[in-house]
Amino acid sequence: MRQMANIGFYPGNCAEIEELISYFNKILDKNIDQENKKRLFKISPKALIVPHAGWVYSGFSANFAYKIAQNNNKRVIVIGPSHKYSFEGISACIDDFATPCGEIKNDIDYTNHLIEKFNIQTLNVHNEHSTEVQFPFIKH
Repeated sequence: MRQMANIGFYPGNCAEIEELISYFNKILDKNIDQENKKRLFKISPKALIVPHAGWVYSGFSANFAYKIAQNNNKRVIVIGPSHKYSFEGISACIDDFATPCGEIKNDIDYTNHLIEKFNIQTLNVHNEHSTEVQFPFIKH
């Protein structure tokens, strides 16, 4: 299980996460009219580019992206830069992921398929905030 290592970039308990996501959604509801909501939330994106700073800076934007995609995901693949470790190529984490609202199961078979197909490394060090800040949104 990949443990949380970056509490502070996002809230450390589920109630705070749910409260903050609710707050972000209230701002959206207040500022987007019904016609635009229908148009926006019918979009079926194949991919999202989501900011990865602390939620105080980028949480609203990240939440907006995930809200648009919430009804259209079969599989979620999180890709992010490494801020702490230098290595060639890309790496994958094959662990499940802990979040304040419960764990996210990793599709190990699919991850192993990607590792094999694209010669991806697996590193034992996965305390990268760029990916971790996404997990509570995905779990929610």
